[in-house]
Amino acid sequence: MNSWARLAFSTIKTLATASVGLSCAGAAPKAPPAVPVTASAKALDDVEVGERQVDAAAGDCASACAGLGRMQLGRDALCKPVSPSCERAKERTKKAEASVASFCDPCGGS
Repeated sequence: MNSWARLAFSTIKTLATASVGLSCAGAAPKAPPAVPVTASAKALDDVEVGERQVDAAAGDCASACAGLGRMQLGRDALCKPVSPSCERAKERTKKAEASVASFCDPCGGS
């Protein structure tokens, strides 16, 4: 390979790497690591979304029971093993259970 060809190849390699993040071997650039959703974050979300659903049910037992069920799943996930949010999730779920019981037959959860 003459010097002109080496210079051209080196320039193309540099431009390709800089502009699209590829090496000459054609390897794709590494994607940034995904931010994992932790089990406790999902469980907290379940408690919060379920609580809003219970609050918005306004006498609709199916919706209230669905929200309560979601809260109970979130509570169970936060309490097995016990997390710092367990006690608060238990309190919120107990309050929602009493609220739903005031206008609905038992939902069948825990």
